[in-house]
Amino acid sequence: MKDQKTLFEQVQNNVTNLSRDIWLAGLGMVSIAQEEGQKLLERAEKEGKSLIERAEKEGKNLIERAEKEGTRIKDDLLKQNDELIKAGKNMEKKARDYAEEKREVVTDTVSFAAETVEGRLTEILDNLGISFNKDVKELNDKVDKLTKTVNKLSRELNAKTKAKASK
Repeated sequence: MKDQKTLFEQVQNNVTNLSRDIWLAGLGMVSIAQEEGQKLLERAEKEGKSLIERAEKEGKNLIERAEKEGTRIKDDLLKQNDELIKAGKNMEKKARDYAEEKREVVTDTVSFAAETVEGRLTEILDNLGISFNKDVKELNDKVDKLTKTVNKLSRELNAKTKAKASK
């Protein structure tokens, strides 16, 4: 029996030693896992900060590029606006010059027509031997009235042309 007791004690010692070794190995694994976990956590934190810094830098770069592009577009639009205004003023000047030219032509034509009518009328009356001062005066008054009406119509045409040109 002594052999059995010794055998039992040996098995018991072996189981105790094995249990203690397993327990120590488990503690070692927990300690290693804790250390490695801490290192992994620190590394992840460092990588996260680095990623945030890169994202902020890239975000700033994108904002700067967008601002530059916005400024370029604004400048292009202002330049186009200036060109359109200049072209509009040029067209307005041409329209005014054209209207003035046509007004002068109409005025000259009316004056010429009035002088011609008056001259022919005087010539006809002289050839017929009719020299009624009253009749001649009335005809002159009518011609003057006609001339004023034509001039008024010419000014109205000019004003309408200017109004259309300014639109």
